[in-house]
Amino acid sequence: MFVTQLDEADPAASWAGHELEWVPEELDEGLLRMLDQEAAARGAVGELGDTALIDEIVEAERLTRVHAARRTRLVAELRRRKPGDEPGISAHDDTPMVFGVGRFAPDELGLALRMARTTAKSALLEAARLHALFPATMEAFAAGRIDGYRARIIHDLTLGLPDELARAVEELVLSEAGGQTYAELRAAVRAAVMRVDPEGANRRHREARRRRLVEVYPEDDGMAALRAVLPATEAEAIWQRLTGLARSLDDDRTLDQRRADLVSDLLSGRLTLTDPEHHTEPTEPTERTMSSSFCRYGPRHDATIN
Repeated sequence: MFVTQLDEADPAASWAGHELEWVPEELDEGLLRMLDQEAAARGAVGELGDTALIDEIVEAERLTRVHAARRTRLVAELRRRKPGDEPGISAHDDTPMVFGVGRFAPDELGLALRMARTTAKSALLEAARLHALFPATMEAFAAGRIDGYRARIIHDLTLGLPDELARAVEELVLSEAGGQTYAELRAAVRAAVMRVDPEGANRRHREARRRRLVEVYPEDDGMAALRAVLPATEAEAIWQRLTGLARSLDDDRTLDQRRADLVSDLLSGRLTLTDPEHHTEPTEPTERTMSSSFCRYGPRHDATIN
């Protein structure tokens, strides 16, 4: 059966005694056997024509989705069997729908799948919310009409909504979700959220703004990525300003390289950015001077942005 509503006073009790059954039994038990039989019947991949090859890719994707949906169901069942008082949801802990999870359930799943505890906890709680709140999404996932990432888009972009409004968003977007790109579906879900809860836009923005951050994480070959999450108007203004400064420079670097160098030089203090109408030469110039009236290299203590 489907679990579609949790008791807010005792979420664990709402799950007690219920199995999460929505994947057809023949798919649930015989998927791998079916894949082997189909592979043998269809012959070698190299013998397929172009059209048949594309058809095989599409069918393989559908079966991959079916099996991924089964995995999600199994993870939700693990969470159901191990309720607890460790709260949290898969993205933001301040959203309305909060599930408890057993203290050691993330450790068990993480050890089995070789994933970090936080990743395992997110998987448990996301699976629980998908099953409890979005049975139609899970049905489409199990049938292979959508994949796990599309299900996650519906899940994540409705986290700030009350349950009934989240379900209303699902109803508006699900029928077209399988035929949309990820970007198209994301835009459709955002539009649906605005449609079902227009008065909540300011509240959602305030909640999202509290989660602004800057973080750094490693890349390969001695590189790293610096990521900032900011209000959209501020981020767009920074991007336009950065692009304008980068375009004003005349050298053999690409535009992306100039943007990256400007970020590094401005934030590290190697570059002074001044108002061109009040620009004066730095008293202690360095060897390198940029060919722009906006940007001059100067001593570290002069690094300011007016």
